[in-house]
Amino acid sequence: VNATEKLTNTSEYAVANLVEQESRDAVLSVVDLATDHIYSNGGDATRLTSLQQIISANDAIQGLSGATYGRWNSRGVSARGTGAASVSFASGSFTTQGVSDMRKAWLNATEGAMQPHGIYTTHLVFGYYEASVQPQERFTSSSIADAGFQQLAFKTAPVFADSKCTSGEMHFINFDALYLVVLAGADYTASEFIEATDQEAYTSKIMFKAQLVCENRYLVNKLTSITA
Repeated sequence: VNATEKLTNTSEYAVANLVEQESRDAVLSVVDLATDHIYSNGGDATRLTSLQQIISANDAIQGLSGATYGRWNSRGVSARGTGAASVSFASGSFTTQGVSDMRKAWLNATEGAMQPHGIYTTHLVFGYYEASVQPQERFTSSSIADAGFQQLAFKTAPVFADSKCTSGEMHFINFDALYLVVLAGADYTASEFIEATDQEAYTSKIMFKAQLVCENRYLVNKLTSITA
C-alpha cells in the first residue's frame, strides 16, 4: 500500500478493501511458494522438507537414516523385504504398466487398515489415468453425452491433479503419517503496517513457519518417471 493509494481511496471502507486485497495477494503468494517447496525444495535446508525427500529410501531425513533403520524407508514398487539400497520408485509407460504400478505402490503403502487417503499427480498423468478407466463408463442419460468422470479415485482414495506436482510423478499420501505442522503465531500472520524509509509505501510482513512431518515412511509412497 502506498500514500497515493491511501489518498485516492479516501473512505475508511475503500482503504479497508484496498488493504484486504493487498493482504490477500501477499498471502496467496506465500501459499504458492510454500506449495512449491512441499513438492521440491531444491535442496535448500531452510525450506520445508519436501515430498521428494520424505518419500524415498536409503537416505537420511529428519534425523533418521533409512540405511540404518529398515522401516524408515518408503517401499516404491519393489517387493516387500527389498533392501533399502535396492528400492525402486520408477514406473514407465502408463498405458502398459501404470495401473499395475499403482496397485504395487498402493499395497506397499498399506499396513492392515492403514492405507493412503489421497493420491496426487500431474494433470498429464491424471489424464492418463482417466483414459485408462474410460472403458468402464456407463451412460446415465439419453439426452446428455458426457465423455468424462466428475471425480477419479483409486481403490478408496481420491485422485487429484496438482499443477505443483513434479513432472511424471504420483504420490500416495496417508494423512495420519504425513502432515504439515505450523508454528503457533506464524500461520500466515501479518505484522503491523509501517511506513518505509524515503518511500511512499506502507509494508506488512507475512510470516509463515511450518514443517512437513512424517511419522512413518512405510505409509507413504510414490511413482516416478511416468510417461504416456
